[in-house]
Amino acid sequence: MPEPIFDIGDAPDIAPPTRSERDQMLRAMGFLQGIVVDPKFTLVVNGDNSMGGFVGAEIGESQFSGATLIAARLGSTVTNIGSSAFYGCSYLAELYLSDVLTNIGYNAFNSCSSLTSLSLPASMTNIGDSAFVYCEGLTRIEIHAPVAPTIGSDAFYGCTGVSPAEIHVPIGATGYAPAYDGLTVVYDL
Repeated sequence: MPEPIFDIGDAPDIAPPTRSERDQMLRAMGFLQGIVVDPKFTLVVNGDNSMGGFVGAEIGESQFSGATLIAARLGSTVTNIGSSAFYGCSYLAELYLSDVLTNIGYNAFNSCSSLTSLSLPASMTNIGDSAFVYCEGLTRIEIHAPVAPTIGSDAFYGCTGVSPAEIHVPIGATGYAPAYDGLTVVYDL
C-alpha cells in the first residue's frame, strides 16, 4: 500500500483558492455554467448575462443537493426547479424565487430546515410531491397564484414551525383545497 502524502492533522499550509480560481475550476468540471456561489455561500442565478451568461430556465435535478448555502436568489429566467435540486441544504435560510417560476419538482427543498419564510410567485402551476417536506424552520408560507397550482402529496408535510398553521393565498383566488398537510388555507394576500 502506498504511503499517504500527509496524515490527517498534518495538512500542509496551502492557501485556499481565490473565488476566481474556484469558479474557474468548477466551470471546468461543468458545475457552474453561469451560476455563482459567492463567498457568503449565496447562490446567485441571473439571466441578464452578468454572471457567465447563464440564460437557462431550469435548476437541474439534484444540482445543489446537500450544498452549504445560506441563501439562494434565482433570477428572472428560472421557470423550473428540478427534483431534489436543493435537497438537504439544511443551512439555506433565505430563498428568493423568480417571478416567472412555474414548477418546483419532487423533493426540491426537502429538509431545508433553516428556511424561515416561503413566498411562491403568482406564476406557480405545480408544487411537486414532498417539495418542502421537513422544512421545520418555516414560519410563514405564501402562494401568490390566483389559481391554485397543483400541489403534490406531502408538499408541506413536517413544516411544524408554521404558526399559525396557515398557507396564505390571494383574496379571491380559486381552486385551493381547504388545507394542505394540516395547514389551513387563508385568503388574505
